[in-house]
Amino acid sequence: MKLNKYIIYCSLSLILIGISGCTKQDKWLEAKNQKSLVVPETLADFQAILDDYNTIIEHNSIVGLLGTDNYFLTQNAFNTLSQVQRNLYTWDKVVWDTDRSVDWENGYKIVEYANIVIDGLSKMDNKNTSEYNFVLGQAYFLRAMAFYNLAQIFCKPFVKASASNDLGIPLRTTSDVNMLFDRATVSETYLRIISDAEKAAGLLPEQIVSINRASKVAANALLSKIHLLTGEFEKAASYADQVLKIKSGLMDFNSRLADLNTTYRFPPSGRDNPEIIFYGNGYGYSLAVPGPAAPAFVDTLLMDTYAQGDLRKSFFYITDQATGYKRFCGTYSGTGSLFSGIAVNEILLIRAECRSRLGNIPGALADLNLLLKNRISGESFTPVTSSEDILKTILLERRKELPFTSNIRWEDLRRLNQDNTTSITISRRLGDMRYDLLPNDPKFVLPIPNNEIQLSGLVQNPR
Repeated sequence: MKLNKYIIYCSLSLILIGISGCTKQDKWLEAKNQKSLVVPETLADFQAILDDYNTIIEHNSIVGLLGTDNYFLTQNAFNTLSQVQRNLYTWDKVVWDTDRSVDWENGYKIVEYANIVIDGLSKMDNKNTSEYNFVLGQAYFLRAMAFYNLAQIFCKPFVKASASNDLGIPLRTTSDVNMLFDRATVSETYLRIISDAEKAAGLLPEQIVSINRASKVAANALLSKIHLLTGEFEKAASYADQVLKIKSGLMDFNSRLADLNTTYRFPPSGRDNPEIIFYGNGYGYSLAVPGPAAPAFVDTLLMDTYAQGDLRKSFFYITDQATGYKRFCGTYSGTGSLFSGIAVNEILLIRAECRSRLGNIPGALADLNLLLKNRISGESFTPVTSSEDILKTILLERRKELPFTSNIRWEDLRRLNQDNTTSITISRRLGDMRYDLLPNDPKFVLPIPNNEIQLSGLVQNPR
């Protein structure tokens, strides 16, 4: 009998909330028994699970942004924040003020949803239809995306020489909550992410109408992001090529799609934004909300990098009249949440960077100028023609274009710190206190929440 969609995903939400808060194995078993009361049976049932907007779209991690150099806080603003946000801002050895982490739980909740669908579909008789492949492909994409985001927070950055020994994340690949998983290695973690994303790309249609569902373009975009982090620049560029052949539209900030008369500048929920490949919002931290009342001010040195005529100064930022400092408001969510999905501007900059690193300077310049032509006022735009310091220029444009998107700046700091020529020390001041985050500091990896350590016996990250 076909199950009511609402009952399915509401019941699963309650079950999975219970799972994420478990501290003992018997609670996992109890959750398993509860889950058995509701069994999805049809493709529509499984699609309903993946369409849970609150879980899939609204609860993506942005915790990495809180450790970056793109913003600063005044002492007064700092004092108003939760303890977790203060700990993140000052890179404290202790991060979570309880035994739990919302970032860990939200990430693995998406993994569990995906696993329920993957396991359930494997039991169906009528496989390999386009509808079946579409649902299965979405599940693999979401699991890959969730593992990717968890890896940027809870395990070391990918370093080829040590990836087979460095600890990654638990790779939960079954919906059976009786099973506990140890931490995989970083190498195994990225191999799983790549495998899931490749499976998704092979199952999904090239493009779909809804930006809230995955497509082959979205899967290839994720593969481009992954290979950038692993230093496989040819593969990253190749996947970016595949994306941009199908979807390459950019917003022209000289046009009126971006609107200075609205608080958040861009169309709400990504609607009518031609750049959105897959939509998602960040969750959990008031420090990182965009808008005129945001507690965070944009780093003044970052603001100084925007040249005269750069329309991003107006469309991304708003001036606080009391201090003259800037606040970020130009999120592609067009709402009070930070955009944490994937868009064309990011993929174009990935290809530009990879082309530069691979010696394709004309191609890198073409990508860079395509972006800038849509960001600089018509009377001010002059194409970049010099190959001198082109990689440095592209990396700076990446920071200026994506300052508060997902965890991108955090991910960039982690990977660029592997090279002495691009490593960065971040410093903050609060009153008489100075805080420093050095390149490759262990604090670039956040601690696993204590409830998971107690439940699964996982090895904790050093701080």
